[in-house]
Amino acid sequence: PYKSASTGGGLRFGFPIGEKESLGFGLGLDSTTITTFDESPKYYKDFVKEFGSTNASIPVTLNWISDGKDSYFFPTSGTYQKAGLEVAAPGGDLTYYRATYQLQHFIPLNKKFTLMMNGEVGYADGYADKGLPFYKNFYAGGVNSVRGYKAGSLGPIDVDNGNEYRVGGNSRVIANAELLWGLPGMEKSLRMGLFFDAGQVFGKDQTPSTSGLRYSTGLSAAWISPVGPLKFSFAVPLNDEEGDKTESFQFQLGSTF
Repeated sequence: PYKSASTGGGLRFGFPIGEKESLGFGLGLDSTTITTFDESPKYYKDFVKEFGSTNASIPVTLNWISDGKDSYFFPTSGTYQKAGLEVAAPGGDLTYYRATYQLQHFIPLNKKFTLMMNGEVGYADGYADKGLPFYKNFYAGGVNSVRGYKAGSLGPIDVDNGNEYRVGGNSRVIANAELLWGLPGMEKSLRMGLFFDAGQVFGKDQTPSTSGLRYSTGLSAAWISPVGPLKFSFAVPLNDEEGDKTESFQFQLGSTF
């Protein structure tokens, strides 16, 4: 429905602040050009009309990571946390901020089973009389958030000329609980899971609430294959509504677990 092209560069630094903690800092200059077409939805055309087809921004990023997991691929204990903040500083055409936080905890139940609990939140908005660029919206759905729903399909929908467009939103909530176990003789390369997912993306005119969340449950598998890490899931949506895009089987190649 639109075409974008970005150019720019910047500096990024990272350094440890403890045995398991690190900080990252970045400063950049981005220029993004948005090209819309006759069939592009009004949502995108309105953005170009208000802010122009080409915008420059000065993103400043700050990230904090605390990784106390006992394994990179198949942890059985420990806590992982990540907090991030991106601010488009004054002086550019766009001024916005985008904040995220993730908390993940692994609890060993016995020698075979591990309980993983994960929570993620995100919020973004514009400031100084500027709106949040639509290409900075949050999305949810898919193998890395709420399984059983198509990737990026949850959240606000823009309807234009009878067509539906999944446009994302400025806030996101994700929660996952998963019982994990390794198969005998393959504990270091293959792990199964029984999961329960919940999450949703909300627009600026929506108030995040538990009543708006989507839920799913199912089975998962993570395999360190010869071609790279593979992640599979078979999920059953528990409260999908009319208009939701569901997808039972999902997989991903080349991602960490």
